[in-house]
Amino acid sequence: MSVQNTREVYASLKKIISGSKFSLAKQGECTSSFQTQAKAEAQNRSCGDTLFLHWQVNSENQCRVAYSGDHCALCSASAEVLCEWVNSSIEQFDQSLSVVESVAKSFHTIRLSPDSTPDERINTQIPRLEVIQQCVAHMPSRAECAALPWKAASQLIGERPHD
Repeated sequence: MSVQNTREVYASLKKIISGSKFSLAKQGECTSSFQTQAKAEAQNRSCGDTLFLHWQVNSENQCRVAYSGDHCALCSASAEVLCEWVNSSIEQFDQSLSVVESVAKSFHTIRLSPDSTPDERINTQIPRLEVIQQCVAHMPSRAECAALPWKAASQLIGERPHD
C-alpha cells in the first residue's frame, strides 16, 4: 500500500468515526430514549481494547444496536460499520450470524495473508467494510481490533431477548 493510499485509508477511517451515529459515548447514554436490554462484551487482551455491544429498545418497541467501551480508532470504525449494517435491517439480526462470523474470520485471513482478496459478497452487503479491511491489510497486527465488534455481535445474537 502506498503512502497516498495509507493516507486515504486513515482519512476514510476518521470520516467513519467522526460521523458516528451509534457510539453511546457520543450520544450520551442517559439522554437516549433507548434502553439496553442485552449487552455483549469483547476484549482484546493484547492491546487492552474493550467493546460493549448493546441491544436496545425504546418505548415504541423499536430496536437498535449501539456500542460503547474503551477501544482504539480501528475498533470504533469497525463497530460503526457493524452497527450501520445491522441497524439498516434490524429485523433480520438473528439471521445475520453467518455473515458476522465470516467478517470476523476475514480479518484474520487478511492478517495471515495481507494480499488475500476479501469476499466480495460480504463487501457488497456491508457498506464501508472495505475501508476496515484495507487498514487490516496495511497493519495485520490490528486484525483483532477490527474483529472485536463482530465477535461481540456473534455473542449478542445469542444473548438478546427474543420476541
